[in-house]
Amino acid sequence: MGAFALFSLIYAWIEIATQPVMHIYGPIFVVYMDSPMKYEKWIGNDVTCLYCGSFALVISLLATQFFYRFLVFCRPDQMKFFDGPKLILLFVPSMFSFIFWNF
Repeated sequence: MGAFALFSLIYAWIEIATQPVMHIYGPIFVVYMDSPMKYEKWIGNDVTCLYCGSFALVISLLATQFFYRFLVFCRPDQMKFFDGPKLILLFVPSMFSFIFWNF
């Protein structure tokens, strides 16, 4: 829950910096920046990509949180697979989605 709260806060700041505008038409989804940084190509594209990646990270961290709760309450016998340092394995899909959406 701490990771989700921290990255949600970071996502909120990135969204304020980006001021994204999204258009959906059929199967097409377009995101572009509408902040004052839009005139600077060297940072505008990177911040917009960071916005998309951080959105994917926050959504997947929320899913990870629910999966962890499911394991704790419904399948406590399977928690042995995530004891100690192996708990980090729960965050691998979230980091993969962040990297994939960022690039």
